[in-house]
Amino acid sequence: MNQEKYNYIDTLIKILGAVALIISGVFGFIQYKDIQEREYKKPFYEKQIEVVDELFEVLGDIDKVPSSEEKIKAAANFWIIYHGKSRTFLDSKMVRALEMPADYVAACINKVRKPKIVSSCENFSASMSAVGFAKVAREQLSLGWKMSFDEIGRTDPWAYIPD
Repeated sequence: MNQEKYNYIDTLIKILGAVALIISGVFGFIQYKDIQEREYKKPFYEKQIEVVDELFEVLGDIDKVPSSEEKIKAAANFWIIYHGKSRTFLDSKMVRALEMPADYVAACINKVRKPKIVSSCENFSASMSAVGFAKVAREQLSLGWKMSFDEIGRTDPWAYIPD
């Protein structure tokens, strides 16, 4: 090989090396930004999971406490979470999925109205009313890391307020 060919190959290798360095730098920067965003979102998503867990706990408490007075106290805790934390940390789909548990608690525990969704309070429980919510919560929580805070902010959990 002659000197020109060596110089050409040498220049080509240097250019390819520089391109590879730039590509790896861009990739590293994108990875860094993704990690930063996840760290920024982490407390919010942990709070979402905590609220979902609290809802299941309080619905379980409604089922397991023996007296009507204790059930009403547990129902009060449900309403506190429902109107407070769930509207703050859960998205509108999860809040909408709480319609059946809210109907059960209002009709079967608090007895403030007849059930609208739950067909009968007999042979039904608070835990059973949460099956649909569990499915939606799983789906929405799995999407959470992919959503930006802007997207989360655009969903209005107050857009759905049951009667």
